Amino acid sequence: MKKGRNPLYRKGERNPFCTSYAICLDEAIGKQWLFWDCSECEFKASRDPKTEITARSNDSMPYYEITIVTSDDL
Repeated sequence: MKKGRNPLYRKGERNPFCTSYAICLDEAIGKQWLFWDCSECEFKASRDPKTEITARSNDSMPYYEITIVTSDDL
């Protein structure tokens, strides 16, 4: 197994809380991968505490109100 970051082009599980997730995402986008797997990465179980803090459910999230017009409304 390769040491360090090791995203693989195959379906599997990813760890969005990993400290290297953004780097692996950039690599996957650059290689036009539709998916990748972290199972052989030494960081697969790592967690970035900043991600957990910014991903709290009570954070305000921007949203947009969309009005849907149907034929009944015309």
